[in-house]
Amino acid sequence: MKHTLLFSFVLFSFGCAALLSPPVARSPVLDYSETEFVSPHLTKEGLASGKLAILAVFSPNDPEGMEQNAAYEIFQGLRSAFRDIHIIPRSDAVKKIASADQLPAYEAFVKAYGEKRIMDLDALKKWGELEEVRYLFIGELGMVNKHTEARMMRGGEDLVAGKISVFASGPSMIPEEVSKQVRLRGEIWDSRCGRMVWMGRGEAEVMETVGHEITRVEDIFMAAGRNLIASLTKSIKTTKAPSEECP
Repeated sequence: MKHTLLFSFVLFSFGCAALLSPPVARSPVLDYSETEFVSPHLTKEGLASGKLAILAVFSPNDPEGMEQNAAYEIFQGLRSAFRDIHIIPRSDAVKKIASADQLPAYEAFVKAYGEKRIMDLDALKKWGELEEVRYLFIGELGMVNKHTEARMMRGGEDLVAGKISVFASGPSMIPEEVSKQVRLRGEIWDSRCGRMVWMGRGEAEVMETVGHEITRVEDIFMAAGRNLIASLTKSIKTTKAPSEECP
């Protein structure tokens, strides 16, 4: 009977401790945005009259699913920031290209630009005319990274009884924090004049304790997309209204 009472007391105490333990606090997301180039020819009025299509989002290292996430967040950010501007999402732009039997040429264009970073201005003009817009957005998913930061234990495994490390850093490394990072870069091209009018980037990162991860990778994508578009909106505010004529 005494053993039963003692066991019940231990269970009750453990349950109370679990209920009274403080909730895991959400780690802050670290935001970064930068405008790397902006032309005085880029204005909000010009975007509104010329319209904008997300032509492509590519990535040298990440799978197509990640590119789709990036394209979606870029479109959502643009639509939220520029409610009075007609913006065509990448999915609709690609459908129109496919319906015109231009998909192989489009894929070759995206591949070549991603590898060489040399713009084919004739092809750029053709895509603008096909989409019936003046401005084309090209995005790049620079990095989607999730890795574990670890700290060295002086006594190696002996200090952590019952735990075996399977990390590449060796058995004396005990995981401490998980880092999630997304980096996006964007460019806007004037397809009529054949020139870039804006380039910027947005990043987001969060560090969380192992076993207490709350922030989803999708949340980091949303923050990185928001930061990318924030760099665009800030740069447009500082521009002056130029002539619409091409050089």
